[in-house]
Amino acid sequence: MNCDDLRTWLQDMVAWGERVRADIIKLEQHTQHPPGDPGSPPPPPE
Repeated sequence: MNCDDLRTWLQDMVAWGERVRADIIKLEQHTQHPPGDPGSPPPPPE
């Protein structure tokens, strides 16, 4: 694997991550889910 292959692979991974993030944001908006990681614990009571 040369430098150009690595650069292309990295750009593909970044683009894939951005698409996944956009899909998650759309899904949260569609389901009216509060933004954030669905696996995160609820905030402590005030």
